[in-house]
Amino acid sequence: MLLEPVIKKNFKFKWILLIAAIILITTMITLMVIGAFMLNQKTIYKNVYIESVDVSRLSKEEANKKITEILNSEIDNHQLELKHNEKIWIIPYSNIGYRYNYDEAVEKAFSVGRKGSIWNRIKEINSTRNKPLFISLSSSYEGAKLQPLINEIRKEIEREPIDASITRINGSFRVKEEILGHKLLEEQLLKLMEDRIEGFSSEPIKIPTEIIEPQLTSIQLDEIKDVLGEFQTTFNPSSEGRATNIRLASESINNRLLMPNEGFSFNEATGPRGLEEGYQIAPVILNGKLVPGIGGGICQVSTTLYNALVRADLEVVRRQNHSLPVAYVPLGHDATVADGYIDLQFINNKEYPIYLVSYTEGDQLYVGVYGKRTDHVTISLDSKVVGVIEPQIEVRKDPNLTAGERRVEREAKRGYRVTTFKVYYRDSKEIKREEISTDYYRPVKGIVAEGIAPTVGENSNSNTEGGGEEAAEETIEEEPPTEPSPDEATGIPEEAIDEDSSAGESTQGEAKPQVPSIGQ
Repeated sequence: MLLEPVIKKNFKFKWILLIAAIILITTMITLMVIGAFMLNQKTIYKNVYIESVDVSRLSKEEANKKITEILNSEIDNHQLELKHNEKIWIIPYSNIGYRYNYDEAVEKAFSVGRKGSIWNRIKEINSTRNKPLFISLSSSYEGAKLQPLINEIRKEIEREPIDASITRINGSFRVKEEILGHKLLEEQLLKLMEDRIEGFSSEPIKIPTEIIEPQLTSIQLDEIKDVLGEFQTTFNPSSEGRATNIRLASESINNRLLMPNEGFSFNEATGPRGLEEGYQIAPVILNGKLVPGIGGGICQVSTTLYNALVRADLEVVRRQNHSLPVAYVPLGHDATVADGYIDLQFINNKEYPIYLVSYTEGDQLYVGVYGKRTDHVTISLDSKVVGVIEPQIEVRKDPNLTAGERRVEREAKRGYRVTTFKVYYRDSKEIKREEISTDYYRPVKGIVAEGIAPTVGENSNSNTEGGGEEAAEETIEEEPPTEPSPDEATGIPEEAIDEDSSAGESTQGEAKPQVPSIGQ
């Protein structure tokens, strides 16, 4: 009787253990069945997204198809927008071969809950049930397609700067505004495009450019409004050839703009001065005589320019006087030129641009220098003759003239030594004077023919005593050595220098057929 309670107690405990074992086994079997079902699922687990697309319970093929349909349309509607001023470029992402790596994303989505131990797999599967898992899509594009697009943009954007320009029409200056240049900053643009593409952004891109400033602006040219120096000379318009040459040379230096420190050459500005360029034959001085030559009158333009330059207080760096006086300006005020030999050159020594105006009107040749006047000083020239050289007279016996008969073959002309001063005035009062040149104008030897033929009825033999030609040679007067002319000092033949006769309209040209070395 004492053992009966103990037996009953053990029996009850065994039943409890049995029930517990059954429950445990059942639970384990249930878990194993559930786990096997979960782990052997053929679709993507619940709450898994690719980007914003839910791919839960889809096979890999179904997931790939779904995201391709949805996201490809997104690519088709996505584009790069580039702006420059008012111009806009639209570049669809499809044009650069943009695409998503769908297969890679689907594989990642499908691998959720399928890696690691059973416990880790079940744990990851349960985790996604409570908290969605988002998988990002990687993308790619054809970067090589960006450069051709940039090249096209560069063609439309880039341009060289255009300087402001100035012209003088009907006595008034007209200034045309400058145009800024633009240079595309290609590397910066490429980086911006890559950043937008990689971020799948549609934010507009402001195309980076560098502004290239022109060298000459309207602000600078607006300063050109004052007459700094001007001069005019008179010519004979009825002398057609010479008038044409003056007009052509004047036009070649008209409307010339010079920046600070910029130099000017008369010969370079006018260029070749031959028949092909329209220059004509006009009277020139050759060996003291008037003969036809090409370009007669050009030196009147260089001389008129020189006088305007001096009055504008510009730096004349090269100038030479004629070998003989000219009629259209006083001694010491002239400037000759000869292509390849003698030039008139100056430098704009101002701090602002200057502008040359030159034209002919009627019998007047005008040259003006315009710019910005900074003072109230006026300038003129004053020349002093410091020496007069009397010419020699050569008498040649001429058997074709009767005794006592004389004929002037070449008119004698005096030579001069001249000092020229640049005189500064303020309020009509002289404030300064400086010597700018010392010039020499050579004398011209006169030639007179004197007859030696007998008069009618006179013994013809008396004419030949001592030998006719020998007697003539003995009567020639030799000219003593004189100071060399500027032309001789530089090795330039006299006939290469453009000079005027005392009549004011007989000017020697740049070159003549008689002077092959000049080449015009």
